[in-house]
Amino acid sequence: RKCMPGITILEAVETTDIAGALDIWAVKQATYEKYIDIYRTLQDMGEEMMIYSCGFPAGAMMNRVIDLPLVVSRLFMWVCYHYHCHGFLHFGYGEHNDEIEGSTCLRVKEGVTLPPGDAFIVYPAKDNPYGVWYSIRGHHQRLGAVDHELFCMLEKKYSFEKADELITRCCRGFEDYQTDTELVENIRHSVLELLG
Repeated sequence: RKCMPGITILEAVETTDIAGALDIWAVKQATYEKYIDIYRTLQDMGEEMMIYSCGFPAGAMMNRVIDLPLVVSRLFMWVCYHYHCHGFLHFGYGEHNDEIEGSTCLRVKEGVTLPPGDAFIVYPAKDNPYGVWYSIRGHHQRLGAVDHELFCMLEKKYSFEKADELITRCCRGFEDYQTDTELVENIRHSVLELLG
């Protein structure tokens, strides 16, 4: 802070004991829920939190991996809102390895194979003026970000509790969620109706 005044300090962490050291904590989803009482206390003290995911833990834990239902890439942002975490640190946005060009199944780095889909949600595209092509997971993650903004708008119009009540019909945590796409769309439709 002394050497670079005014620069926002954001760091991915899996700790709870550095209050005041960061401007924004980026906490892995499983770590946040493991120490939720401590993180909630830190948030109440004014610490700003965002969530990140990486290849682990696996199983039902929300992630971008391709062996989870596609809608999970979208619902991730809903749970971020539920936990008052208004940001998502996107690891591996375009992490490609030329040795596996065209593969959507692996990420090989330093001899380690990581879960399918952990590596990237965009693909290099020299023929696209933006330089990338979005995967379906990428589009769903973007839909989740739009939904997050709609929940923020609903909070401004009504309350956090009103927005959260709609979210918890579908998501109560990073491992406690439903993947019924009809339910997700019905909730989004309710949000839009309430926003008028």
